[in-house]
Amino acid sequence: MNITGTTLRYRDEEEHILRRLGWAATIHWKDLEEPIKQLLLKQAVMTSDRDPGPEPVQLEQNIKRFLEEYARADQHAPLK
Repeated sequence: MNITGTTLRYRDEEEHILRRLGWAATIHWKDLEEPIKQLLLKQAVMTSDRDPGPEPVQLEQNIKRFLEEYARADQHAPLK
């Protein structure tokens, strides 16, 4: 699969969808195959957002740190 630089464009009312999709990927990160993890990480770094973010190297480090903190199954409470 190819990684391409892209700009993330969506309507304000769709932002909750992106958050949920991102959180779903985070929750299941540990279960993903390494090639899929690398693909998602590299694509995330190559994607521009509405808000200017850090430079790619720093962004990749930030994402990895985020995943280390939140991609743990013991941290997620089930819905009641």
